[in-house]
Amino acid sequence: MSTLKEQYFQRFASQGLARLTEEYQKKYHPKKGDRFFYNEVTYEISNANVVNGEIEFEISSKIPQDLLAKKMTLEEYFEAVKKTVLKEAEKPVSIDMENIIREVRADETKERDYVKLLYRYPPDKVYDEKKVIREAEEIRQGKSPLPGPEIPGVSTLAGKLVLLAVERGIQEKAKAHLETLIKANDEVIAELKQKSRKGS
Repeated sequence: MSTLKEQYFQRFASQGLARLTEEYQKKYHPKKGDRFFYNEVTYEISNANVVNGEIEFEISSKIPQDLLAKKMTLEEYFEAVKKTVLKEAEKPVSIDMENIIREVRADETKERDYVKLLYRYPPDKVYDEKKVIREAEEIRQGKSPLPGPEIPGVSTLAGKLVLLAVERGIQEKAKAHLETLIKANDEVIAELKQKSRKGS
């Protein structure tokens, strides 16, 4: 059973991921739930979970099967995206190709393959405790304004600042990873389109 602290971390990390989803749904083409569409690909950002004290989340992108034709297999596409993602300084805990079957109508289903990336962070890699202490001191001295509304159940200023830092930190990390995944898909799609133009 999760502790109260873990529940708060999960809630605020999920809020950061939801804000990121909203940002990209406005920037590109929104789809149902936590998804958006850009350059032939649907992307999805999960909610956060706290597992063994660490905050984790998933980012996934649908493999654009219609573009592949005979130019590239699903596995080749996955490996090409994976190669770019693994160049990141902060690598995912796992990279998997996942097959998902969705029911679109009572008698109809759609089968899709996704690149799924799992990231996991201990809280001290998400926010800087010294920075939080400095920020709290500046607020107490009247040098900085109080941040946002009260958080029910959180009685201390430092506790509130930590949760807001977790929300912001996870959002920033997820955005960097999402941009890498978008870049990876863009590179592979550009290669596929070039092959199509050449007729190879």
